Amino acid sequence: MTMNQCIATMQNIQLLPIKTVTLRYDQKEDRIAMAARTEQQEQTLFWLTSRMCRKIIPPLVKSLEQSEGRNQQLVDPSLAMACRQNAAEWQHKEQQPNEVPVELEGDEHTVLLEEIQMKQVPGGLILLFPLAQNKKATLKFTPGELRQWLGILYKQFAAAGWKMEVWPEWFTSRIASGMN
Repeated sequence: MTMNQCIATMQNIQLLPIKTVTLRYDQKEDRIAMAARTEQQEQTLFWLTSRMCRKIIPPLVKSLEQSEGRNQQLVDPSLAMACRQNAAEWQHKEQQPNEVPVELEGDEHTVLLEEIQMKQVPGGLILLFPLAQNKKATLKFTPGELRQWLGILYKQFAAAGWKMEVWPEWFTSRIASGMN
């Protein structure tokens, strides 16, 4: 489904593409704060609870595994996924100095996420975050960008001290072996 088809199926809903996100664990709230800035420069703070993260991680990982295919029988699929994950995170680290974190002032645009919709599109995945007044913020990922975002989310899980059983073995084994 293309972005235009996605829009067509959501009549009367305004979609706001997200340009930049910053994730950080908030110990006081025991939640991950995702500060987002849309292409229209609107800013929103989305709260991701442990429950919500545990709900979205398996389908995100499944989407990633399916997008990368399991055709290469010469390499162990878990090893291939771990190597691709490392490459995506290294690429993100190289890009990071150019990125300006999203800093929000006040809490007028704060959303505690109770649902996140996912739509497969050619070349990636779109996450849809509900906003007020028939609006949804959209975050589109290529497989490489999804890997980077999952890597950041994983680090926030670790900072929170949340249980890691929701993460696939290929993801956690590369961390344990020092490949991060």
